[in-house]
Amino acid sequence: FTYHPEAGYSPIREVMEGRNDRIKEFYWKAWFGEEPLDLDADVTAKFDGGKTTITGEAINDFVHAVGNHGEAFVDRPGKTVYAPMDFAIVIGWKAITKPIFPRTIDGDLLKLVHLSNQFRMIPGAEPLKKGDEVSTTAQINAVINQEAGKMVEVCGTLVRDGKPVMEVTSQFLYRGTYTDYENTFQRKVETPIQVHLATTRDVAILRSKQWFSIDELPQNIDLLGQTLTFRLQSLVRYKNKTVFSSIETRGQVLLELPTKEIIQVGSVDYETGESHGNPVVDYLERNGQPIDQPINFENPIPLSGMSPLALRAPSSNENYARVSGDYNLIHVSR
Repeated sequence: FTYHPEAGYSPIREVMEGRNDRIKEFYWKAWFGEEPLDLDADVTAKFDGGKTTITGEAINDFVHAVGNHGEAFVDRPGKTVYAPMDFAIVIGWKAITKPIFPRTIDGDLLKLVHLSNQFRMIPGAEPLKKGDEVSTTAQINAVINQEAGKMVEVCGTLVRDGKPVMEVTSQFLYRGTYTDYENTFQRKVETPIQVHLATTRDVAILRSKQWFSIDELPQNIDLLGQTLTFRLQSLVRYKNKTVFSSIETRGQVLLELPTKEIIQVGSVDYETGESHGNPVVDYLERNGQPIDQPINFENPIPLSGMSPLALRAPSSNENYARVSGDYNLIHVSR
C-alpha cells in the first residue's frame, strides 16, 4: 500500500502491480510455513505433498469436527480403526493446494472458492486406517476460463506401500472474468466406450481412420462381429472460448476373448492443431455406447436409515481448519 496525504479522498491506495503474487506468497506462508514457494512451477508437472502417518488422534479429531459418528472410525482396543473416505482431503491437502499457486494461473486467491471434492477408491485397495504411512502427489487436470471465473481442477493421489489407494479430485474457482486462454488446458480420461462392428462397412470405416492403428490379431480372430472397448485420454488446449489450439487423444483399444481374457488389439493416436472439435470422440459417441457409468438405484436409500438426517452447522470453522489444515482466510477470521 502507498499513502497519499495530499489526496482528499482515499489516501491509502493498494499497489496493483504484482498484487496476485504477493497474495499467493501470503497464503503460502499461512498454509505451508517456511517451505519455499516456486511461483514459476510448471503447471503440467506433478506436485509433491510429502508423507504422513495416520494417527488415531487425527481420525478422532476429524470425525468429531464433521459430525461423523460411524462405529468403524471409533478407536477401541484390539480393533482396526479406519478413516472415513473424506479424511483423504486431510492427507492430500498440501498436494492438492500447491498446484493453485503457479504464476501461470493468474488469479486473486482472496477470490478463490472451493467448488467440490470427489473421492475415488482404487479398485481392490483397502481403506485408509490408523498407522498407514501415506505419500501424496497431485497434478492439474484442467485450467478453464468459465462464465463465473477461472476453474482449476486438481487430482491428488494417495499412495500406501508404493500402491495407489485413493484419488481426490478438487475443483477451485477464481471468481472474476478471465481471457488468458493461452494458459488454459484440460486433460481428462475419456468415458470408456464400446463399439460393435456388426458389418464389414463398420470394420472398413474404423480401419480408415488415420488415428486408429490395429495390432497383430491372434489367429482365428476377425474384427467383424466383435465389440471393441476404447479407453482413451485427451489433452486439449484452448485458443478461445469455442476453439481449441491443440488436441491430443491417445489410448488402448481392447477386446474380450471368449475365455474372458482382455487383450489389446489396437491403439489410438491423434494429434492436431487448431480445431473446433475432436473427431475421435465424435466417432465414438456416434457409433458406440458408454460403459462403466453410474447407475441410479431403483429406490432411494436414505443416508441416515429411518431416522431424520440432522446436521448442525458449527458457529466457527476454526475446529475444522485445525484438524484439516485448511486455514483459508475467507473461512477462518481469527
